[in-house]
Amino acid sequence: LILFCSNLFIGLIGSQLVPECMEPSTYSSWKQVVKAITMFCVAYIMIHVGFHFDLDKSNLRQYGTEYLVAMTAAGFPWIFCSIYFMFALGSEHNLPWQKALIAARFAAPTSAGILFTMLEAAGMRETWLFKKARILAIFDDLDTLLLMVPLKAIFVGPKWELSIDLAFVGILVFLMYVFLHKVPLPASWPAIAGYSVCIAAFCELVHFLTSSALTDPNDIAETVHLEVLLPAF
Repeated sequence: LILFCSNLFIGLIGSQLVPECMEPSTYSSWKQVVKAITMFCVAYIMIHVGFHFDLDKSNLRQYGTEYLVAMTAAGFPWIFCSIYFMFALGSEHNLPWQKALIAARFAAPTSAGILFTMLEAAGMRETWLFKKARILAIFDDLDTLLLMVPLKAIFVGPKWELSIDLAFVGILVFLMYVFLHKVPLPASWPAIAGYSVCIAAFCELVHFLTSSALTDPNDIAETVHLEVLLPAF
C-alpha cells in the first residue's frame, strides 16, 4: 500500500516537473509516447477488471442503486474540480464554466478506481468492500463516458461526430450484456497485452484519422476521441 501511494505521488510530481526541463519539440514527442503507454496500461488494467465482473441478469434492479451511488461518487469530485478551475487559478487563468466542466471530468472515474486498487494492494481482494468498490469503479467509468457526450455538445455545439461516441458506447454496452464471459478467448498475459495494444491502437487511429491534416485536409469531421476504458473492460 505504501509502495503504491509512493509511486502515485512520484508519478504525479514527476509529470509536472519533467516537461519544464524539455525543449518544446522534445516535449511534444515525449507527450505522445507517454500517452500511448498510458492508454496501453489502462487497457491492460481494465481487461483484468472485466475478468472479475459478473452481471446477475435475474436481478438487474439491484444495480440501479449501485449506479446512483457510483454517479454520486463520481459527481462530487467532478463538481469540486470544476469550481477550482473556475475560481482558483487566478483571474488570467480561470476557465469558463463550459471548459471547466470538461477539464474537471478527469476526476470522476478516478476515485473508486484508486480505492479498489489500494484495497487490492492492502490484501483485501476477497472482501465485500473490494467487490463493491470494483462495481462502483466500473459504473464510474460508464457514467463518465456517457456524460462526456452532452458535455462536448455544450462546449462545441451539436455535431454529428458526437453520435459516433454515443453509438460506440451503446454498442459496447450491448455486447457486454449479451456476451459477458461467453466468448472463449485466450487469457494469458501475452494475449492480454496483445488485446491492450490493439485497443489502444484502434482508439488512437480513430483520433489520428479525424484530426490529421493528412487524412482530413478540409477539416470535414471534428476530432473523435474514443476512450480505451469501456472497450478494454
